[in-house]
Amino acid sequence: MDLTSAFWYAVGIIAALVFVQLFARQLEMLLRVLGNSIVGGMALWLLNIVGGQVGFHLALNPVTAGITGLLGVPGLISLVLMRRILG
Repeated sequence: MDLTSAFWYAVGIIAALVFVQLFARQLEMLLRVLGNSIVGGMALWLLNIVGGQVGFHLALNPVTAGITGLLGVPGLISLVLMRRILG
């Protein structure tokens, strides 16, 4: 490997590290939202299992899972109230 190749490899590695540092916070936030949405989907699934015994059902889709994941219990309660009010 000659000196020019080594220089460009070093430049590429430094650029990759700078890129990771610039977008690490956004990636962390994206992963947190994704994880919360998965937990929200599991909460909706559990609600549908329990609610199925009394004839209550909420749609399990990315929007409802995201609302429940982002807002937590208040989001789940708001989805239940909207379902009851709007039919």
